[in-house]
Amino acid sequence: MMDRVGELVIVGARLAELAARSGDPQRVAVAEELQGIPAGLRETTMSIRMPPIGSIFGRFRRLLHNRTPKRSKPIELKIGGQDTELDKTLVGLLADPLTRFPPRRKS
Repeated sequence: MMDRVGELVIVGARLAELAARSGDPQRVAVAEELQGIPAGLRETTMSIRMPPIGSIFGRFRRLLHNRTPKRSKPIELKIGGQDTELDKTLVGLLADPLTRFPPRRKS
């Protein structure tokens, strides 16, 4: 999708140049209107592609609660940077290793 948006930007720039050369105010107006569309598409595409990493942090509280014995000291979990955006593929790749705990040791 990002490749297509990039192509649309290039074609829009070519159209704007041709419209400016023609001197026709209607063509120039349409070319200018068209140039605003790829910017909106780029923003939407990036928001889909770059989710906040905080989506995987929510699992930590539950995992920590499930893995902590009832008789142990209370644990306070502080997490920062939840709003940091990261490529969706990387978020998917990080989720499993970050939430996988080693097996419990027998006491």
